[in-house]
Amino acid sequence: MTKFIAILSVIAIALLGLFANVTAQPPVEVETTEDVENIFEMTGIILEIAPDHYLIENTDGQQVQVNIYDETIVEGETPAVGALIHVLYNGMMTRSLPPQINALRIGCYARTGAIVELTENGFTLDDGMEIIQVNALAEQLVGLEPGSQVTVYFNGAMTMSLPAQIGAELIVPHAAE
Repeated sequence: MTKFIAILSVIAIALLGLFANVTAQPPVEVETTEDVENIFEMTGIILEIAPDHYLIENTDGQQVQVNIYDETIVEGETPAVGALIHVLYNGMMTRSLPPQINALRIGCYARTGAIVELTENGFTLDDGMEIIQVNALAEQLVGLEPGSQVTVYFNGAMTMSLPAQIGAELIVPHAAE
């Protein structure tokens, strides 16, 4: 009986050793580059549009020329004067006037529609396809009323809840027609 227990012990130790070798493998390394580590974001409102750049006023009130290339990815809506955009760039900015950055990606995320109902934390927006809960600060809600037409700019993130929710970065009321 002791030989049987000894043999089982040896088998168990061997299996544990095999299992330990399988689980003790070093994790697979994901290749990273300096380019991925050095990506910055700038948000601003478009003041001018040219074929190869946008002039924006960023959140610090500084005018910046955003250079656009064939490789620049543009997501969301087609940017227009007055639109809020998110620009990903490599962190380098010229010391020129205005300073310039090279856009890797530009995102212009907006929903336009009618305000259905004002709430304590924002409002519901009917954009013609769905009802969206817009979360906004109290100062962004000043002067808004149910029925008003608005364009809401946000960071591109929208919940999958019902109703979907977005966080307003800029709300632009439309003139009454």
